Amino acid sequence: MKVLIATSDATSYILPAMEHLWDKYLPEFKDVEVLGYSLFPGLELGILKIVSLAQKQNNINEWCGRLHDYITTIPDEFVIFGLDDLLPVRSMDYAFYNYGLQLMESDKSIGRYELGVGHCWHTNTKELNTFFYEYGSKSLYRISTQWSIWRREYLLKYLKHGWSAWDFEIEGSKIAVNDGHKVIASNLEYALHWVHSAISGKYPGKINVKDIKKDDIEEMIHAGILKRETLQLGIEIDSPAYER
Repeated sequence: MKVLIATSDATSYILPAMEHLWDKYLPEFKDVEVLGYSLFPGLELGILKIVSLAQKQNNINEWCGRLHDYITTIPDEFVIFGLDDLLPVRSMDYAFYNYGLQLMESDKSIGRYELGVGHCWHTNTKELNTFFYEYGSKSLYRISTQWSIWRREYLLKYLKHGWSAWDFEIEGSKIAVNDGHKVIASNLEYALHWVHSAISGKYPGKINVKDIKKDDIEEMIHAGILKRETLQLGIEIDSPAYER
């Protein structure tokens, strides 16, 4: 399945870490495209294919429209979509991945399958079976940039021209309440585990490595992908610095 990673010139410095961890934990996914603009630093392994949507992102409200125009050209029924700073920290659990995909294939009303813990802590959910649930009408973030398998046409519906990434999630989730589609996720274990927001405007120049294995962190520091002094454990207020 094609994997689409949305990036920007302001955040693409995280891509070398993404490529390193992708190669380690998800090497079986080979059709991986990074959708950005003009800066794609340090992508030397050739694992992530670079796609420039434009030479310059003039403002944040171009985010959805640029992605929409490119994803329209993809013929696939399903795509995996997520952000550049959602760094994978384990291999895919194919029992959950395959079962969730089978649910999507058998029920055309399922528009998105969230692969990880994401927003599954929300209340107002409906049980589908022992392992999966459906987001309820009042669940937050029915539309999300967290790693998910999307029915491509459903993703395009919410990549509206003139919308920013925040509009995609916030405004899109409001509209999605009664759009006739289902959003599903697993409720015990998850297909994919990742760092939730490796970079944040709260901490400019810092990288959150919480949930990345210490051996992986040290490996990336040794390879020059990460700098120890820029690392911290979390993006909460007063998150501690990373130390060996």
